[in-house]
Amino acid sequence: MRARFTPSIRIIGFAIAVALIAGVIFAAKQTRRIFAAGTANVAVVSVNAASFAGPLAPGSIAAAFGADLATRLEAAEVLPLPTTLAGTSVRLVDSRNVGYDAQLFFVSPGQINYLIPDGAALGQAQVVITNANGAVSRGDLQLIASSPAVFTMSYTGRGLPVAL
Repeated sequence: MRARFTPSIRIIGFAIAVALIAGVIFAAKQTRRIFAAGTANVAVVSVNAASFAGPLAPGSIAAAFGADLATRLEAAEVLPLPTTLAGTSVRLVDSRNVGYDAQLFFVSPGQINYLIPDGAALGQAQVVITNANGAVSRGDLQLIASSPAVFTMSYTGRGLPVAL
C-alpha cells in the first residue's frame, strides 16, 4: 500500500514563496515586453504565472501585469489565501457573467499573482482589480479547460523545474 502524499503547510508555503520570488524577479522585464507587444489599450494583462503565457484555466495561478494595481507590496501569509491584500482585490467575471473574488498570493503596484477560481466558466472572462485607493484596472483573458505549466529555474516555463 502506498502512502498518500499530503502537502504540508511548509511545502505549500515554499511553493508560494517560489512563485512570488519568480514573479518579482521577472515582473519588470515581463511588463516591458508585454506592453511593448502592443497591448497599450489593455490596462491589465493576465498570463500563467509559471510560463508567462496564456490562455489560462480554472485552478491555475495567474500573474496580472499593469500599473497602479496595488498601493504597496504584500504577500499572503495564511491559508486559505485571502481575497484582499494591501487593500487590493481581484474579481474575475466569467463568460456566464458570474463574478468571483480571486484568492491572492501576492500584490504589488505592477504585478498581482492570483488563483483563477475553480468554478469559473470557460471562454472569455474579465479581470477587475481594485486597489486600496479605489482605482480600478481591467483586462480580458481567455479560460480554457487545461493550461499546464511548470515553475522553472529560469522563470520562463522552460528548463529545469523548481521542485522539492
